[in-house]
Amino acid sequence: MQQTNLYDIIIVGASKDGLKLAELLSGQPVKVALVSKTFNQIPKKHSILDNIIKITGEVVYSSYYHGLITFTLANGQKVVGQSAVIATGTKPTKPSYFSEKLKNLPLCTKPVEALVHAKNNQIVVYGNTVEAIKYAIQLSKHFRYIYLCSEAFNLAGSDSLHKKLAGNTNIVHLPGCKIMSYKADKNNNLREVTLDTYSVIHCAAVVLACGRTPDSTGISDKMVELNSVGAIITDKFNRTTKVPNIYAIGECSTHSSKQSIMTVKNMLLKNKEE
Repeated sequence: MQQTNLYDIIIVGASKDGLKLAELLSGQPVKVALVSKTFNQIPKKHSILDNIIKITGEVVYSSYYHGLITFTLANGQKVVGQSAVIATGTKPTKPSYFSEKLKNLPLCTKPVEALVHAKNNQIVVYGNTVEAIKYAIQLSKHFRYIYLCSEAFNLAGSDSLHKKLAGNTNIVHLPGCKIMSYKADKNNNLREVTLDTYSVIHCAAVVLACGRTPDSTGISDKMVELNSVGAIITDKFNRTTKVPNIYAIGECSTHSSKQSIMTVKNMLLKNKEE
């Protein structure tokens, strides 16, 4: 059964920027809904939730019609408001070649400290980004061998970062390769991966470090305008989108700054007064 609620302001995404805006709006004479796939990242004692309606769900579709913005969630619930702020942050980028048979490949998203107790002394870091190189260098302090693999042949980053990489004897750089298959134990703990070069690497984890992209899933490009990488295009000064009462802040937008949150907050309250 579908449920419909009407709010003055809907914030989509409990990212750092979304939470900050919710905190600024808490206690104001407006009805605010904070929509997020999960709220596990928010401390239980966080006061912003006292005056904010918290709605758990993933936005799968959005629309703008007759001055009202509607977000449809995966469970069929519709959240309707007069103004909306998209603050969904970013998500990891997965290589396009990861096929159906590799979709369950155990990928590590844990910090370095969580990997140091792995029994196998080898780790595969997949990606050619600055993030991948820095993570490989960090891991090399704890593991005997780090295999830095990527589909690309060129690495991102500065010459100084590349010199650090070249001077690190614990890191083996394998450009121009793909992960074709893997083996795991009965607990789905990774044992080895096979590259398309037919090289087999015995490893404790694959760290996917291909960078991040704006998480605008479910936000219709008919309602907002997206650039080539999926970021929501906003005005540089007030963070509005092509619909005047829809805003985007933080990493999912084309412009991001600490001042933007306060700017959007003031405009939202002004819209309510009018």
